[in-house]
Amino acid sequence: MTPLDIGLVSIVAIILLICLGVYIPIALGLVSFVAIWIMRDDMDLSFALLKIAIGDSAMEYTFATIPLFTFMGLIVSKAGLGADIYSVMNQGSRRITGGIGMATVGANTVFAAVTGSSIASVSVFSKMSVPEMLRHDDNPRFAVGVVAGSSVLGMIIPPSAMLIIYSCVAEQSAGEMFLAGIVPGLMLAAAHVLAIWFMGRFTPGFVGGSEIPEERLMPWSEIAIKTLPILGLIVVVLGDIYTGWTTPVEAGAAGSLPGIVIAALRGRINLKSFREAVIETGHITAAILFLITAASMYARMPGIAGLPNELQDILAANDFDFF
Repeated sequence: MTPLDIGLVSIVAIILLICLGVYIPIALGLVSFVAIWIMRDDMDLSFALLKIAIGDSAMEYTFATIPLFTFMGLIVSKAGLGADIYSVMNQGSRRITGGIGMATVGANTVFAAVTGSSIASVSVFSKMSVPEMLRHDDNPRFAVGVVAGSSVLGMIIPPSAMLIIYSCVAEQSAGEMFLAGIVPGLMLAAAHVLAIWFMGRFTPGFVGGSEIPEERLMPWSEIAIKTLPILGLIVVVLGDIYTGWTTPVEAGAAGSLPGIVIAALRGRINLKSFREAVIETGHITAAILFLITAASMYARMPGIAGLPNELQDILAANDFDFF
């Protein structure tokens, strides 16, 4: 088989395995391992490259940001800051059709700027926003869709765990990735809000909902109390990174400490819940490390197959010059 054939077969094999329900890192790693073994007829080479991929992933300094930000996101969730964001955002959108959905998007945007984790966003808002929207007669499909769609913001708005993963794989600066994610993240959040307004204006039957009663409004003093810890964490985490006082790794640790203090002052954390957060952080970090290792292994396979040079020759031979 030519390198181009091997590259095409590997892509088809990965897609097929994923469609069959195989975990993505397993599909990437397995196809890469077998492809290199077939190309070079040397299983020891495949094991050697796998060892290098694992070492490169685990020993990368920026990878330390993943467990730290994951831990911070879990601690912030236990501290109840997600519920605070949601209740504050709900005040300004209570009279608008789909206003609770808009509040969910706004709360997810702020929560993403604190934790950078879509997993934490889903775990918080699926338990909080969906029941609230259903209680106000919102369409169940609309409620679940808003939470699922807006939770994606955690992958884009810094400090994002996915941007950290990309910076590790692509060998780019995590700080520059964070700066690059601000505008697209805010644009996506605005697009979500605009889409909800459009549906509420032109398809109110799909959105549903009822107005939040006056007696459920919070006084300004309570709004300030619930807002200040969130703003403080954002300033600590993102302010330290953008001013250059800390690296992204150090900012994750700097954000985890005040998160623990807030949770402790609110009585939301004890030794048992702290241990659970640490164990869950380990599970999430291990899964992400597995994905990075598989992606690193797959990135080496096309080079060994000579696929980039083969594609360059094909483009040159057919005069595919787009510039």
